[in-house]
Amino acid sequence: MLSSSCHEVMVLTPVLEFMAQVATHSDLTSQTVLEAGILDMLLRVYVIFPALSSSLREDELHKEALLDACQLTVIVLRQSLEDPAAVYNHPVCILWTDRKSKRPDHPLQNRPDAWRQAPRRCALRRLESIYARSLWKSDYDAIGNIEACIDIVEFTK
Repeated sequence: MLSSSCHEVMVLTPVLEFMAQVATHSDLTSQTVLEAGILDMLLRVYVIFPALSSSLREDELHKEALLDACQLTVIVLRQSLEDPAAVYNHPVCILWTDRKSKRPDHPLQNRPDAWRQAPRRCALRRLESIYARSLWKSDYDAIGNIEACIDIVEFTK
């Protein structure tokens, strides 16, 4: 499981950018990147993303760069694979909606199914993050608040 230390996680940004670049070469390289577990890595980044420090402007820029690298990786994989179903069906593509667009890629009602597919440790870490960071009542991120509330309800089932 990834640490929520901003410095440790920010090392991932250039790694993700490199993986996205490699995935653009052919369907075979895209498939290799996918089989290496890149989507599982992105899921773990999603889980810890709210816990990353954003107290300094520099931290906020690092978080934005990491978010951009994660979204770029998913977009490249969707476009590079002949059959992108493995990307679309992965929990991270349902759970991590695109914050820059006005509507999410997937309807929020798919979140319960995505959490059931995700590793249990990821779900537990997400619950800890929601509780510790009071994500459901923050004024910072409206979509994140809705997602946190939906996740809390799902985790109580």
